[in-house]
Amino acid sequence: MARHPVLARLLSDHPDLEHSCRELPRKLNSLMRHPEAVRILAAAVRTVAERGAEAVLADPVRGMATPLTPEQRAISRQVRDRVRQIRPRDRLQPGFDASRHHDGAYQREFLDRQYAAWPETQRALNELAGEIAGQTGGAAHWRTQPKDRERAWEKIGEYRGDVSRLVDLVGARIVFDRVDEVYRALACIADDTRVEIVYIKDRFDCPQASGYRDVLLNLRMPNGHIAELCLHLRRIEAVVRYEHALYEVQRDFETLARRENRELSPREAALNIEVRRYLNGLFWQATVLGLPDGPADSDGSSKVGS
Repeated sequence: MARHPVLARLLSDHPDLEHSCRELPRKLNSLMRHPEAVRILAAAVRTVAERGAEAVLADPVRGMATPLTPEQRAISRQVRDRVRQIRPRDRLQPGFDASRHHDGAYQREFLDRQYAAWPETQRALNELAGEIAGQTGGAAHWRTQPKDRERAWEKIGEYRGDVSRLVDLVGARIVFDRVDEVYRALACIADDTRVEIVYIKDRFDCPQASGYRDVLLNLRMPNGHIAELCLHLRRIEAVVRYEHALYEVQRDFETLARRENRELSPREAALNIEVRRYLNGLFWQATVLGLPDGPADSDGSSKVGS
């Protein structure tokens, strides 16, 4: 830790954080790679110390509602309405026999077929993403190889053996400077007859608790396989680079509390809230830079999830 004096001092000054890092040390590597995350964490620790845990806990995080235009909300609503008509099973990878979700050999065989189809499906998604980006002012990026098999099996375990729920082996993203470009791209994808949107999560319309925003889509590709396509803002991506290190701090407080069969301490809970407050501010600033004239609603705040 000699090369990271700010982080070392932070741990020595915050016993709960030091205990969490000692018991679950993986997040230390993330923090050491992202000095921006350490600065935010240090600021959150100072705020909790100055205000007191009770005052922080009594002050809920309030995220700003994204000032979307009526046209943008209508595009999102139309896609959501269309997706609601799709049966849940038809939103997953096709051909999986759910009655065999405990059959390890069948799981491996089905997963092998997904990997075998990856090149064809990924090429089709790359072509779509590139065309949509060219039409709407974005920059397309995509997977150059499928999700690591070890990580895929971890997800399959979380899905209780249902391999069909693994819908992000094939993936791409389109990055934009402006929110209006995101929704123009969404409209173009919705009108493209080569693919079908089978799932949408519009996190501009309903941001995450951290304040993170994007539009996440699952698409049925021409060969029937499901792929993931995300529509991002470039400046939000800049925050995401170090946001995950802070998410790990928050998550590990909760993991350690469960392991020790206890509730979060007031200081742990307060630090989680204060980190979330800082992140909401950063994600909001990044979003504002993608709006035409800044925020349309100066009082458009909304409580975000805990």
